[in-house]
Amino acid sequence: MVPAHSSARAHTMIYSRYPRYMLAHVAGARGTGGLISSATYSRLHTPPAGADYALGWETLEETCADGRVLAHIGTNTVWYASVWLAPERDLGLFAVTNAGGDDAARATEAAVTEMIARLDRLVGS
Repeated sequence: MVPAHSSARAHTMIYSRYPRYMLAHVAGARGTGGLISSATYSRLHTPPAGADYALGWETLEETCADGRVLAHIGTNTVWYASVWLAPERDLGLFAVTNAGGDDAARATEAAVTEMIARLDRLVGS
């Protein structure tokens, strides 16, 4: 069992459950989540004053997202994941690879960037 106070890289999730995790964060960012309190979601997603990084989530403003984006990248050195959530569009995008390192980082970021570009073209942003 992984101690609750360990780093995030020690925690894993079954790949097929990741979309549910993402949707929980999208709902939480919209104030409609139920897994944890709205105050806890807000704490996770709101960076300190003057910063753009909260507790694991980078926050950005993007036209194609109709507002705020929550972005997260992570690795346990064996897997690599890039996540992009757009709460106002009720949308989450992610790319995962079963490799770690710089090549995996570039590949997942490129995949999410391409998905965002395609979304931009679809919504006319």
